[in-house]
Amino acid sequence: MALGAEADSLMRRARIKVREMLNRVDRTEIDHMVPDAYNVMFMAAKAALMKRGFEVASHRTVVATFRREFVNKRLIPQEFAEYLIKIQRYWEAEGTPDAEQVDHARAERIVEATHKIVEALADTMKTRSDEPFRIR
Repeated sequence: MALGAEADSLMRRARIKVREMLNRVDRTEIDHMVPDAYNVMFMAAKAALMKRGFEVASHRTVVATFRREFVNKRLIPQEFAEYLIKIQRYWEAEGTPDAEQVDHARAERIVEATHKIVEALADTMKTRSDEPFRIR
């Protein structure tokens, strides 16, 4: 599958996952909301980077490249600058004494933030760089 087609497929899956998260919150099934949000944000960031010609191989490079290519270049609103990093920190703390508790209101905010960043990244996919990059 070509990089652009793979990116489009990955973004479609991210959007589907956001809808699934929203449906789960509506049913008050909020377990695993943090890891789901992180995985969806990661998937959307990777898709948007792929569409721009980047091949990113790790979570760390996706997060770093996301900031440089989308936040610093103001391709997405500044308010999203910390979303991915913040949810990554929550995800890393899962299962530890430092893990943050997620109640229904917080789950709704997590889903809303996830939806906003996915849509902002999807908007960046309307144009694509022809120059391929490989980042590890």
